[in-house]
Formats: sequence, structure tokens, C-alpha cells
Amino acid sequence: MDRKVYSSASLLFRISNCLLLMAKYDFLNYVQMVNFVDKLPQQDRAYFQAILEEGKLVTRTIFHAAVDSTDTSSYRMATQIIMSREFWLDSSGFPREVQSTTEDFPFDESYLFNQKTDDSLHSLKDSRAALQSLGIYMPVPK
Repeated sequence: MDRKVYSSASLLFRISNCLLLMAKYDFLNYVQMVNFVDKLPQQDRAYFQAILEEGKLVTRTIFHAAVDSTDTSSYRMATQIIMSREFWLDSSGFPREVQSTTEDFPFDESYLFNQKTDDSLHSLKDSRAALQSLGIYMPVPK
């Protein structure tokens, strides 16, 4: 489920980004068309100028809608990443105090956590294994 949420948020982000680029391109085209106003006959200039202003207004509106959509998709992606980390911590079997200290560790984009965090978690796992091998009782976390 979490991969589907992340994939859909990522797709929405990419679509919004493309929409932003197209709206910017459209707006810049309308800005460049202002140079042609002087080449038109006098009776057509006002009409052409009105078309240009309306086109700029439409592209600005599309641009703002795409920015809002990009914000929404980035919030969805961030929420999914946080939910994925929380689920992983809950299912890891670590004690609650270890989970609370690990919640704020930094992460890489391709891994759940970055290398520094992975080293910390492996040393914690190794210390638990060492205590168990010495015969010291380690309660199973719930």
C-alpha cells in the first residue's frame, strides 16, 4: 500500500512539474508576442493586445494551480516516507525508547536511513546478540 501511495504521489509530482514547465513556456511565448503589436494595423492592435493579456492571465492561473498541485504531491510524498519509516520502526522489534531515538535519524533517498543510521542500528543489533550469547536475558519487545 505504501509503495502505491508513494508512486501515485511521485506521478502527481512529475505531472505537476511538466504542467509548470508548459505554463512557463506558454507565458514566455505571450510575452514575446508583444513585439508583434507594432507590426499590426492600428485597428487590430487593441484586439491583439487583449488576446495577449487574456492569454497571460490564463497561463498565470494554470501556473498557480500547478504550483498548488506540486505542493500537495510533495506533502503526500513526505507523509508517505514518514509513514513508511514509522511502520518499519514499529515492526522492527526494537524497544520503544530505541524507536523514539531512531525516529529523527536522517535518511537517504534510496534507503530507509543513511549509512550513519544503519551503522548505529547494526551496532545495536550486535550488542543485543552479544548479550544473548552471554546468557543475559533480553526480553522480546512488543
